[in-house]
Amino acid sequence: MKLKLLIGILFLCLGTAIFGTVGTIEGIVRDSVTLSPISGATVKLYRPGGILAHTATTNGVGYYTITGNPQNYILTVEKNGYQIFTSSVKLLSNQTITVDVFLNGSPGAIFGTVSGPPAGTTTLQLFLNNVLILTTNTNGSNQYSFPNLAPGNYTVTASSPNYATQILGATVSSNATTTLNFTMVSTFGNLTGNVSNDTNPIVGAVVQVKVNGTVIQQTVTDSIGNYTVNDLLPRTYNVVVTAENYNQQIQGVEIVIGVTETLNFILSSNPGTLTGFVYDTQLDPIAGAFIQVYLANVLVFSTFTSIDGSYTISGIAAPATYTVVASALNYGSFSQGAIIQSNQTTTLNFTLVADTGILTGNVQDSSGNLGGVLLQAILNNVVVATAVTDSSGNYTFLTLAPNTYVINPILANYGSVPQGAIIQSNQTTTLNFTLVADTGVLSGNVQGSLGNLGGVLLQAILNNVVVATTVTDSSGNYTFLTLAPNTYVINPILAYYGSVPQGAIIQSNQTTTLNFTLVADRGILSGNVQDDLGNQLSGVFMAAIRNNVSVATTLTDSRGNYTFLTLAPDTYVINPTLTNYIGGPKGVTLMSGQTVILNFVLNEILGPPQNLMGEGLLNRFLLKGDRIHALSWDPSITNDVSGYMIYRNSGLIGIIYSNQALIFEDHNRSCNLTDFYQVCTFRGSSNKSTFSTISLR
Repeated sequence: MKLKLLIGILFLCLGTAIFGTVGTIEGIVRDSVTLSPISGATVKLYRPGGILAHTATTNGVGYYTITGNPQNYILTVEKNGYQIFTSSVKLLSNQTITVDVFLNGSPGAIFGTVSGPPAGTTTLQLFLNNVLILTTNTNGSNQYSFPNLAPGNYTVTASSPNYATQILGATVSSNATTTLNFTMVSTFGNLTGNVSNDTNPIVGAVVQVKVNGTVIQQTVTDSIGNYTVNDLLPRTYNVVVTAENYNQQIQGVEIVIGVTETLNFILSSNPGTLTGFVYDTQLDPIAGAFIQVYLANVLVFSTFTSIDGSYTISGIAAPATYTVVASALNYGSFSQGAIIQSNQTTTLNFTLVADTGILTGNVQDSSGNLGGVLLQAILNNVVVATAVTDSSGNYTFLTLAPNTYVINPILANYGSVPQGAIIQSNQTTTLNFTLVADTGVLSGNVQGSLGNLGGVLLQAILNNVVVATTVTDSSGNYTFLTLAPNTYVINPILAYYGSVPQGAIIQSNQTTTLNFTLVADRGILSGNVQDDLGNQLSGVFMAAIRNNVSVATTLTDSRGNYTFLTLAPDTYVINPTLTNYIGGPKGVTLMSGQTVILNFVLNEILGPPQNLMGEGLLNRFLLKGDRIHALSWDPSITNDVSGYMIYRNSGLIGIIYSNQALIFEDHNRSCNLTDFYQVCTFRGSSNKSTFSTISLR
């Protein structure tokens, strides 16, 4: 089978690091069109956290070799005039693996100027799907460039001592240069802390500081487990810490001007692992597909598929349910649920459809364009894609499948006001935003029976759409800074605790306080969803509704299974939804400490008969005449239908099965009366399509 390669970018999946005898990577770098070897290409290996570990250069026949300690790396291959090749790769102890690289031409570039800091003091980092792939610095004219880029959506961060880190988005096209200018401000705070397993420091843990899933800065812990992240804009952040063989951990922090906040992490062992493949509809592997893992709409992991379409993510905190989104350039994104268990590997495969639309637009306020605005594309309350505006306030989503989305803009000191967007196949939709600097602040504390609870995820829900998320810090405190004046439902989520939402009225320029006391008392709800043919349905959006408010959501996995782990004992309505399927919600009562099984069968929405035609015929035999109404039609677009039902004047008069000729003759009709015919597709005893209709006389 041929490989579906993203333009100029191939990725190999991450694995588990093994320390011992060195491993080796070797290969040949070639031109993807002429297949001729490329000499003088630079090959680099980066350790997690973007630390350059090893460098090599291809020789006259395009050959390279690199050795290093067995662990996970990011591999890049660069040559002027070619699109950079980037992949994940795992070095194995005392083994040699071959990674042959084919470089594409027609690269794009990002170029810009940084205003504020002294020349040459700003470090710029280039992220693709929240994975750091390139780093550079400004020159003597305070300019920078990232040449030789493949087409796609990128984010760029700019950091300089004594200036707050800034982030902007950029959409890169072949043979085009995107301009991205930064204006830095000297208003910042700092973050420091320690990462340990409660007894010993964890060296090399990756610490990512994020705003709603987008990486602002990242670093790794030193030899005693300490980390420092300087020059952060004053606002709230989610901090995600990951390390090999440990559960990831998330905490929130509010950065204040001129203050260094301390945030420590104690990681536990026995994590789960997620693995799988991404294919297209022809079952060919898709290389370089993006895999993103969300916990209650907070992005915790990002990775890419390898050249065989596989991916692996380890260190996932368990037990818990996650949403996993797969997407790729020129393919529509698709979401599924994943139930992660301790010390177990969960397999989740994806099939992506090469059918997308583009969403683009501009974000501004009363003073002009707004750069650095994060936009979330939300489908069924699941974030399936993000984009960041550039310095001119423009943004682009490239991987949205045709559907109806909620687009949610997020920027500090501005109220979030989502809008709907209908994405159509092979079309570009434009959606602009004008943000108003009118917000209220919501803050509070979350505690349990033993004291304050860190790492609690809180969702701000407006009209049953999650418009903002935050996480408590180690003292159980949280803050929402981007809530427009309105009435919200605030939903706290923590493993082993039942979710008990509360309402909050946010008023302009005022601070509202809302505290929570969580009880480790929950029921577990799980089940399976299949269609009317018995096929398991993946990606079904499951909403747990209490008092008309959606308090928990999840998606079915590739086997049609779902699990809710954070429902407090109470009575709920569980509502499954999936495009092109219908099925009614069900009620369920959860008791403390009990597991309830609730299964669903959804009927596929059948396509009606196509191109229904009819004519009146007169058949004479001697002195007798038979007036016939002859009907014919083309098959439904739906596969695996039972057949077609024919109605005359609302009464059923015949059935044609799908293995028969699609014609029907209605005899002995009156030439003086008009008959109204309806034909529908059916499957089984209860699933029917809408009618195709025709009148004959």
